[in-house]
Amino acid sequence: LAIRFLKEIGMFKPWDNVGLLEDAKKAEEFFWSKQSQESDKKMKAYTTAFLSDQNMGAQDRYASIRHDFGDLAVYTIDDPSAKEIDDGVSIEHIPGDKSAWLHMHIADPTTYIQPTDELAHLTQQKAQTLYLPERHFPMLPEELSSKKFSLGSTAHTNKDGSQYALTFSTRIDMKGNLLDYK
Repeated sequence: LAIRFLKEIGMFKPWDNVGLLEDAKKAEEFFWSKQSQESDKKMKAYTTAFLSDQNMGAQDRYASIRHDFGDLAVYTIDDPSAKEIDDGVSIEHIPGDKSAWLHMHIADPTTYIQPTDELAHLTQQKAQTLYLPERHFPMLPEELSSKKFSLGSTAHTNKDGSQYALTFSTRIDMKGNLLDYK
């Protein structure tokens, strides 16, 4: 009855996702709370720092275990409407062999964010991006999740033009049988 009243007085449009009111506790970290406002302020400060510091990631903690895939094409597998391009796949054919490597790539913000950083704690509280019909609430600020940490970004790449990603690789034969993994 309260929701119907709020629609009738124009506070909500007929198409608004008012179901969130019934389960507001889940959405509290994203909006409508003092905690979300404080979190947003901190996230904006981190975003400014990340985008203004040209040396961010210059000290790559994982350089010793990185693999350069060179010019191997990466096909992103996110929905066309996704704001965060964070998943991709590559197929590496092995010349003279009847097998191929299938590489699954996932954007790697941990290159820039230490587990002990306050930003890591803030994102852990949200756990995921909240997608609603009328808008989305990203786990990380959009300038970071859609640009700096996105696999689809060309604006924020490392020195050689590539993006940092976690990659899981499997070698499969022509029938799809698993032969090896990395």
